[in-house]
Amino acid sequence: MGKHMGLKITAGMLVFLGLALGGVGMHCYKMSKEQAVEVKDETVAYAAEVDYEQIEKMFAGAGRLVCVENPYSGFYSMEQTKKWGEWDVPMTKSTATLTYTGCLNAGYDLSKVEIKLNEETKSIFITLPKVQVENYVTDYGIENRNEGWFTGFSEEDIEKAVEEAKETELAKAEEAGLYEQAETACEENVKGLIMQVEGLDAYEVVFNVR
Repeated sequence: MGKHMGLKITAGMLVFLGLALGGVGMHCYKMSKEQAVEVKDETVAYAAEVDYEQIEKMFAGAGRLVCVENPYSGFYSMEQTKKWGEWDVPMTKSTATLTYTGCLNAGYDLSKVEIKLNEETKSIFITLPKVQVENYVTDYGIENRNEGWFTGFSEEDIEKAVEEAKETELAKAEEAGLYEQAETACEENVKGLIMQVEGLDAYEVVFNVR
């Protein structure tokens, strides 16, 4: 069913604007104004040269980071027939083709990132939240419509077909490595941002995913 366009990594589209006045500018998708990163304390002391407050400011107000975009288009065959028990009633078969275009993307809510620093092991542990996927059809139409007796396609039937098409496209993207690519892209962006903090370049970065 349909044709499917390849996954598009958007990690390179995220531009770090640099650190300034103890904060950092970053380009995120759908930024939220009242979100803050949850930072958990370790039992050991933080290194004096690490500006921990600066790390917090990086994620304060950060929202959803889109890591992979996947535009798609295709068609979906629709069919409907009246039944008499297990038998198809003659002359009642209706068929049509749903054509559609859409896009799905995978990203992370950076306000839910958890960070732990361990001075003894010179490690920074970053826990990413679960990946979020948005999937929407931007345009669709009905072609080759052929309705039989006492049957036809309602708006509800068409909406159901659109949802089934979206599920099919998501399954294709998952099989093509949607989540794995999103996780890799997010780790690269978050690590690049964290490493701009003075003193953290000597730390080993360890990622975990909930």
